Amino acid sequence: MAMVAATVATNQMRKLNLTKNAVDRSEQIKKGIKKLKGKYSIIGDVRIKGLFIGFDLPFPEYVNRFQLLLAKHSVKSSLSTGATVRFLPPLVITEEDIDFLFESMEKVFMEL
Repeated sequence: MAMVAATVATNQMRKLNLTKNAVDRSEQIKKGIKKLKGKYSIIGDVRIKGLFIGFDLPFPEYVNRFQLLLAKHSVKSSLSTGATVRFLPPLVITEEDIDFLFESMEKVFMEL
């Protein structure tokens, strides 16, 4: 059963070209974060490795407020610790999903 499940999953990953999608969405995210960081000095260190995204805000309280406001805009970030906001989107995330994320983040940063 495990071998069949692994084969099906691997075939789907190839069919959907998830590796290329992850690279493309990662580049889109890098550009979006860079643009936001230029507008909002509240964003500190940014770390991106594929679709693992993290950026720092000044204090953990800012992270909590950021996540609550973001949720009101229908976006959920990953479990964050300390002053770091984390996003771990699925490999099937679309360009439109990333656009929506940044539109929502823009609104949240204006509210912070």
